[in-house]
Amino acid sequence: MNWRENGNRHPDPVEMKRLFDESVYYSLHLCGEFAGKALVGDFDNLHKSLGKHIACFKRMQLNVVGRKQKEKYLLAVPSENIKQIIIQTCDVDHMQMYDALSLKSNVNCAPLFDISGGRGRYEPISENMFLCDVPYIGIAGGITPDNCVTVVDDIIKYDFMEREFWIDMETGVRDNQDRFSTDACYEVCKNLRNYI
Repeated sequence: MNWRENGNRHPDPVEMKRLFDESVYYSLHLCGEFAGKALVGDFDNLHKSLGKHIACFKRMQLNVVGRKQKEKYLLAVPSENIKQIIIQTCDVDHMQMYDALSLKSNVNCAPLFDISGGRGRYEPISENMFLCDVPYIGIAGGITPDNCVTVVDDIIKYDFMEREFWIDMETGVRDNQDRFSTDACYEVCKNLRNYI
């Protein structure tokens, strides 16, 4: 699979390189077959797909909600430039994959809580989502410019440890043709300007 075959959800290597040269760093999001192969350290297809542009990525996100933990799984990175691995999980009751993989890694790991399991549906945040002993967390699932303030308010309200966090948006910052929208990103920044 390459960027021409997978449309707007796969990076255009020419544009990636241009932005990378302007100090824009990327997070490599792997799901489906790519995530499955990453869990056993097989990055051959990924290297074929991205080639030398793999060096543009500083983080790798594994979208693995719903997969059962297996002993053969390990946590490797496809490039020495990747300094952090984000592991998607539904909630603190389903962190087995995160716990097992982060123990096998010498790379900084952080959980991304996505109750929707990558389907982009918003579910209200609960206090239970923060009952874990990790220093840095992400929250995803149907976050948009319209509800991002509510999400951040809830994180601040429920996270008694006052950890650093990030909010993750994919579908919520795309236009009606499924293209990444800088206008939507600007709306998020504008709406959250009082939190900076």
